[in-house]
Amino acid sequence: MSNNASQWRVGRGVRPVPFCLLFSLLALTGAQAHPAEAQREEASRQPTDEGAGAGMSPKMAPIGLYPLWENTGHVLGHERLYVGTQAVEIGLLDRVQLGGRPMSFVFRTPNVHAKVSLLRNERLSIAAHAEALVFLPGASEAFTSSNYVSRVDTRDVALTVVPVGATASFSPVSWFQLHGTATVMGTFGNEVYEGRATLGASVVAQLLVGKHHAFSTHVGEMGFWNHDFTLLGASYRVRVRWFEAQLGYFYRFTPDGRQSSPLLSLGAYL
Repeated sequence: MSNNASQWRVGRGVRPVPFCLLFSLLALTGAQAHPAEAQREEASRQPTDEGAGAGMSPKMAPIGLYPLWENTGHVLGHERLYVGTQAVEIGLLDRVQLGGRPMSFVFRTPNVHAKVSLLRNERLSIAAHAEALVFLPGASEAFTSSNYVSRVDTRDVALTVVPVGATASFSPVSWFQLHGTATVMGTFGNEVYEGRATLGASVVAQLLVGKHHAFSTHVGEMGFWNHDFTLLGASYRVRVRWFEAQLGYFYRFTPDGRQSSPLLSLGAYL
């Protein structure tokens, strides 16, 4: 076609029929390409799930609802920030997430935690995480931890708790996700509990309803052969743009009896 390009010029001695055919062909080609280009532009404007920001799906939570024993395999995107009643988190390099639990500081329990992404693809995300909490003298008299509510006495001596574990988040279909967490919690600095290690495992099954809502069931066992408590619960999570809210109700079955409590978490993605 390049060798005969001159014949398509509109001028004297050139028949209009080939020009009309070419014009029609170009118009048809442009009409077919426009939807694809529009789709690509629209996709480029949508944030990815792993980027946490305003477009994060409800199933891609950066933290678990039940403290210490639940987590997710997802991490916040680079320099993304989550500020909530349950935790304050920041993502670094799309692989690392650092944070703390601000309410625990109010109840004399300084703390910090970190999570590192080990594997991430469309269906499976795996992350390792660790946390350190220091229960200062008197902290055991307040509700500061999902495990150590009335089981540990720190009225006179401080106690350091270090949970270390890993979480796998698996999504076989787009509307369902499983979060499995295995944790070993060590205690230090108190003669009564020095060197104690508690093994725990939890599973959260999450059903995604539409773009903004998710319902979850929670099951966990902490202690196993040295039984500490069994966890059962249900929760609801809503995610609208930058705002997130989670509400759950949990039962703890311990050797000393049964406890139940609601959990509420409010947060914003920045």
